[in-house]
Amino acid sequence: MKTKRPFKAYKLFILIGVFGFQSAAGQNTYLKIIAENPELTAFDFLIGKWINYEKAISNKDATVYGPPVITIAKASDGFSIIENWQIKNHDTLLFKAVLHRIYDGTSKTWILSYSDSDLNYQEWNGKNENNTWQFYRERYKDGKKIIVKQKWVRLSPTRVNQIIERSVDKGITWNTGSVIEYTRSK
Repeated sequence: MKTKRPFKAYKLFILIGVFGFQSAAGQNTYLKIIAENPELTAFDFLIGKWINYEKAISNKDATVYGPPVITIAKASDGFSIIENWQIKNHDTLLFKAVLHRIYDGTSKTWILSYSDSDLNYQEWNGKNENNTWQFYRERYKDGKKIIVKQKWVRLSPTRVNQIIERSVDKGITWNTGSVIEYTRSK
């Protein structure tokens, strides 16, 4: 019959050292990747919980919807960002959505992938223009091609505006479709 060997304290320290080393190595790898790809931190200012109000602009009228709640967190070990949206009109939940910000290290660009509970899917391609990331996609309305772009502008640590613009003339002129005001909740 085998006798159990007592667990030695030094084995515990070896285990802690190995796992601690792996954790530190993982952190060092992450920091190295960030140093080589500073664009990965471009949207860190959005991390947190936000209450949002959208001003949908039509000619000179503005309709305010809200308050949606958006929770934004790092994903994929810090190499992408996931947003969970609950879109409301006052107290009525209209739909839920997920937006995934994915960084492509090969092209050095951000891509937005959006899907919602109404079975809508959108993909947006990012371009860094004058140190501001703009995201573009094309859609059609009444047989006409429309280019839609959006950007997130940090106003302060607790306020951000998301600006959505549309062009019907291949990007020559732009009209603001809506401005979504983010206020940090947590």
